[in-house]
Amino acid sequence: MKRKLLFLATVMVVALFAFAACGSDDDDNGNGGGGGGGADAGAPEGAFVRPTGPRGEGVEIVIYGWNDELSTAMERYKEMNPDFLFTFRPVTHFTDWDGSYEIGLNAALLAGGADAPDVFFVESAFVVNYTQYEFADFAMPYSELLGVNVRPLIEAAEISQFIVDAGTNRQGEVVGLGFQHTGAGFIYRRDLAAEIWGDAYLNDTSLMAARIGSESGNWDAFLAAAADADAAGISMLSDMEDAWQAIRNSPNPWVVNDRLVIDDQRMSYLDIGKALYQGGFTNVGGTWNDSWFADMSGTGVRPVLGFLGPAWLINYILAGNAGDTHGDWGLVGAPEAFAWGGTWSIVNRNSSQEVHDGLAELIYWLKLDTSDTGFLYLFGSGTLYDGSAIDYSLEKDMVSSQVVQRRLDSTLPFLGGQDMAPVFVEAGRVFTTTGWGPFDREINGAFADHAMGYFRGETTREEMLDDFRQEIQDTLDISS
Repeated sequence: MKRKLLFLATVMVVALFAFAACGSDDDDNGNGGGGGGGADAGAPEGAFVRPTGPRGEGVEIVIYGWNDELSTAMERYKEMNPDFLFTFRPVTHFTDWDGSYEIGLNAALLAGGADAPDVFFVESAFVVNYTQYEFADFAMPYSELLGVNVRPLIEAAEISQFIVDAGTNRQGEVVGLGFQHTGAGFIYRRDLAAEIWGDAYLNDTSLMAARIGSESGNWDAFLAAAADADAAGISMLSDMEDAWQAIRNSPNPWVVNDRLVIDDQRMSYLDIGKALYQGGFTNVGGTWNDSWFADMSGTGVRPVLGFLGPAWLINYILAGNAGDTHGDWGLVGAPEAFAWGGTWSIVNRNSSQEVHDGLAELIYWLKLDTSDTGFLYLFGSGTLYDGSAIDYSLEKDMVSSQVVQRRLDSTLPFLGGQDMAPVFVEAGRVFTTTGWGPFDREINGAFADHAMGYFRGETTREEMLDDFRQEIQDTLDISS
């Protein structure tokens, strides 16, 4: 299967370039990030001073990304700062469903040379591989890059802790930061909620929060609400995998002391998913496909009450597929606090000093500049490309800095004018990345696949768990 091929391909790439530097090989059984000053405390205190005057002429920066979001933003920085003369060579993969971006990135890092990435962008599914595990030695600490202790800058910007933790290496140094705040919630259709429970649900989101057990830590109320929806001919979710997206984000790692461990939260998906499937509470059409998108507009097999996700799911997926339901939606906390997605920026410590000088300026603007001309404010307000020659579309979004977020207008017409920030900020405040590990994508995918066989009655619970453990043993060489 694809996950096994990805793993084997990565192993072959690493073996081929074994002469090159590789990541930390100490204990790899838990998330190494954490708060506090860490090793960054040894860096000089002070503010980062942005250079002035012409700089970077003839210096090329190689950029690796799984999309063009940040490489395009860097071009916008050049446009806003004409004395910034560095040139960019973006290497962009517009999909990572098959792991091809990681394979290419790993090979380029290990090969080194002129084609090696100077800065690379990694998303939540595999960020810790580059901050805490196999490829962490390539990541340059931000304090070293900026020449000042980055921790006070992070604290002054009030960057959400889960974003900092995922970008912190095992030595306590921040080596990557995200720019989006990806705390998530339950995004639901108010009109359908009113059809099920009465017109009061059109305007009072607190009723829905209570109805589904928002932030309760369990799914009992959610499943009871799903039964009510089913009685009205409405599916609670599009697919069981919508729920798995939230449940899989456990605070406990999959691998502890080199052994696979299925904790209570992830094990609960077997009960929750089976209840959703056997109760007929979803449309069982999968995710990221035509069926999923049709359910967003209400043109699927049955109307779907809601979806679980962050701001980007609203702005870039739901809003474009909602059709006539645009404006009929509301937002409340999910039963389980979780985050989904996000992009961390990592600088290759092996790049030249000239390149590092340019990247210090860019990283500060992208991640830490809380002014009205900083990327965070311009991105969050959706105005980054206003007046620009660059043709790139943005919507309002949630950002990593709460100092910036508080200055933004976070109300969305899609949500009937509701302010999205309180729900998403609270989810991010509670969420932790302590459960993130180096094989999450492979293990999460395998567990969801085997769980579906159990939901359909093709295997017993014990058989499903045995098959899952065997696959992880065979593909990742991790025993139970």
